Amino acid sequence: MNPIVSLTANELFAQIKQNNGQISDSILFGLTFIFKKVAQEAISLLEENRIVFLKTSSGRGYYRVEGKNEAYLCYPHYCSCLSFMYSVVLHLESCMCKHQLAIHIGEAMGCIPTQDITDNEYEDALTA
Repeated sequence: MNPIVSLTANELFAQIKQNNGQISDSILFGLTFIFKKVAQEAISLLEENRIVFLKTSSGRGYYRVEGKNEAYLCYPHYCSCLSFMYSVVLHLESCMCKHQLAIHIGEAMGCIPTQDITDNEYEDALTA
């Protein structure tokens, strides 16, 4: 990610936290300026409760994001969706996909639920 974009995005996420998890108009403007339509798509994922953090008792975990047709395994810096591979990794058109952005916003808002899983379930998810 471009360092300036990264710093700006991190500042917006920090402002969400400072604002008790609320997205003000100025924060929404900033997110939309940086991420374009992906910002609203990410917020929609959160509004529709399509993200859960799955964690093991040993501390490992990942985010599962329910997409339109399938669920994606995501981390703040990786997503298994095609958009991540195409737009972020291969063509450098974007710094993150909507799933990753939703994770960052959701963490700042404190609204992503956590579900406990076993280490075997975690390993199965990584090899699926």
